[in-house]
Amino acid sequence: MGEKRVSRSLIGEELDVKVILEERRKADLLISEARRKAEEILEDARRRAREILEQAEKEASMLPEELVEEERRKLYEELSLVERAYDEELQNLKTALAQIREEVKKLAYKELYRW
Repeated sequence: MGEKRVSRSLIGEELDVKVILEERRKADLLISEARRKAEEILEDARRRAREILEQAEKEASMLPEELVEEERRKLYEELSLVERAYDEELQNLKTALAQIREEVKKLAYKELYRW
């Protein structure tokens, strides 16, 4: 009789472990997807910045050289600020995702070693 209870208990714990591992896999997939989307957003921002810069240079070809250089400098500064902001946001997202991954890992190990 004791063997049946132990067997059922082990099966239940095995199922708990499988559920935890499946949840961890799902969390890893969500983290990867979020990272991919963040990188896509950053790449889109960079692409858009390049397009804006190209358009500005086309328009600048009709202006006096001194004015063009001043506007170009301002534009590069502004684009640099935007890129830094996106890089910071991407880094913040990566940090948050790493923390979430660690929390999921801790919870999984806690459940695994609970018994």
